[in-house]
Formats: sequence, C-alpha cells, structure tokens
Amino acid sequence: MNLMEEHSMQINYDLGAGIFRMDDIDKKIITLIQEDPGMTHSNIAKVIKKSQPTVGKRIKKLRDSGILKIQSGINFKNADISLVVVHLITKNPQNLFEMVKRCPFMLNAFNLSGEYNISIFLASSDIRQLNDVVNNHFRANSEVQKVSMDIITNIAQDFILPMDIYSKAFILPLESRSETYCEYCKKAIMN
Repeated sequence: MNLMEEHSMQINYDLGAGIFRMDDIDKKIITLIQEDPGMTHSNIAKVIKKSQPTVGKRIKKLRDSGILKIQSGINFKNADISLVVVHLITKNPQNLFEMVKRCPFMLNAFNLSGEYNISIFLASSDIRQLNDVVNNHFRANSEVQKVSMDIITNIAQDFILPMDIYSKAFILPLESRSETYCEYCKKAIMN
C-alpha cells in the first residue's frame, strides 16, 4: 500500500461561498501534479485508475476553487537572491497586508497565532536594501510594536515563489531604485 492509499480522509476547505470537499481522488491528483507539474491528464488517469475526462473535470474543479494552483517562480534554494523573514507584532495586520501588495520587495505575508501576529517574506539582490526597507516599513511604523528580522541562510528543499525579477528592486544599483516603489520604499532608498 502506498502513501496515497494509506491516508483515506476527507479534507474540507471553507471558500466563503461554501465548503469545498477534497476527497482521496483529489488528493491523489494534487500529489501527482506536485511531483510532476507537467504530467498529462492521461498519465494521471492511468496512475489513479480513472478516466482522462474524470481527471480533467477534477483538475478544473480544483483550479476553479482556488485549491490547486500551478505557479512558476524563483527557486530560492538555488538563486543568488537574499531572502529574509520578518516577524511582527502589530496592532493592525490588515494594514501590513495591504503594504505587502504594494511593495516590490515583499513576496507574501502570513497571520500567525503565536507571539508574533504576522510574518512577511522579503527578497532583494542587496541585503542592505532589505534592512532599509524593514527599518522604514516596520521599525518606524507606530502600529508595529515588535520586529524581528531573520536572514534565511539555507533552504532544505526547493522553495519557489513568484517574483518580478525585472523589477528595479533587483536590476538597478541600490542608489537608483527610487522610481517605482511604495511610499515606504521611497523613504528607505532616499535616506
């Protein structure tokens, strides 16, 4: 019996408009796609012993629900790009989520349940610039009560995140990067 057969349970996701129920077939399909994103519907069908149209419908359902995304990006395990994670205690996490959407250095943010209530991944070709961005976005922000910045020095497995590698945050010298940033990034660059 393989791993896909051993774990027979249903996973439910609340998608706002209702609960999406992911069964064993969905989990098998997702597992195969994660192992080989280029695997054809026909090959998936052979492995899970279902018809190709069934697999196609399942994949469409998973994609339409937002559960399955196939996304290209930078593999930080192999890239020469500085990656940091910033942990924060803030009065208003939603304001920082909005900032993440505007700042070219910020890749994603997460609400947490522990000591810190938000974590944010940031990336740049220059670690000094990330420190400046953290100082101006978070340490100078009156809504942020505590900041911890950790430089990620090693990654165990492939870690792929989408990133605009043509952004001026990555291709211009540090002193020239003031044209396309949010208000906080402009402060960081101009100081």
